[in-house]
Order: sequence, then structure tokens, then C-alpha cells
Amino acid sequence: MYIKVNNGVTQDYTIGQLRKDNPNTSFPSRISEEVLNSYDVFSVVDADEPSIDNRTQTLSKNDQATNIDGTWTYEWTITSKSIEEIAEYDAGFAAEVRSERDSKLKESDWVTVKAVEDNAVDNLGIQVPLVWLNYRQALRDITSHANFPYLQDSDWPSSPEV
Repeated sequence: MYIKVNNGVTQDYTIGQLRKDNPNTSFPSRISEEVLNSYDVFSVVDADEPSIDNRTQTLSKNDQATNIDGTWTYEWTITSKSIEEIAEYDAGFAAEVRSERDSKLKESDWVTVKAVEDNAVDNLGIQVPLVWLNYRQALRDITSHANFPYLQDSDWPSSPEV
């Protein structure tokens, strides 16, 4: 990856562009850094990507390379999200958690269906095992959990043994 520097402003550049911009110059197949530099063309690297909090920050690579100790480098800019952007992020995350909760409820629907079917046979009333009633209620209440929507695996209720 290369850049060309014009009056302190950098732009992405390729060896092909160098050849095109200098049609009367015969360049070797491998052009040395020294020759490239004489045309204000420099190798450029990306700085290591910093870690961010995706909930509250955004990360973008700078458009302009910076010369850091003789190495042209694309650095990163970390920007704080607005309150609206954070709320939107939280809402999306909450929707994902609700979707997972709904899947867990569907996975346990068979207990309720079985209780209804059993009632149709013995007329004793619908008797869903209490452990399953408690589990399904805990799933419904997951949105009230102190860690919602940023739940850990341990925050979810455990499915009863079948």
C-alpha cells in the first residue's frame, strides 16, 4: 500500500499510477523505496486497531496518513456515540435478547401442549409441572433482570430436566 504526498496532503497511490503519471520514465519491475521516495511516493501501514466499547464508541481509520518516526501510518480515530446512538444500540441488543427469550419459550411449549392434551384425556384440569411454569415465567421476566439487555449466560434461567 502506498501514498503520494503533495504539499503535505496524502492520497492513496499505486505503482501503476506512478508509471502512468511518468510515461517517459522506465521503472524497473521492482522499484526501490529510495526511487519511490524521490517521487514523493511512500509505503504506508495501518496502525494496530485499538479496542473500543462498541456500545459507546465508534472507530474510523483516518483518511490522511501521518509520518510517525519515518513510517507513514494510517491511524485511528475513536469517537463517542451520541445518547441517541447509544439508545439505538441498546434497543437493537434488547431486541436480540428478546428474540433469544422467545426461542427458549418456543422450545418449552411442548410442556404446555402436553398438559392440555393430557387434560383432554383425563379431565383432571390442566396441570403443567410447577418447575416448568417457574422456568417459563423467569424467561418472560428476563427483561426485568438487572443486567438486561447485557445478559451473561449465568443470568438466564436453567431449563428443567426433562
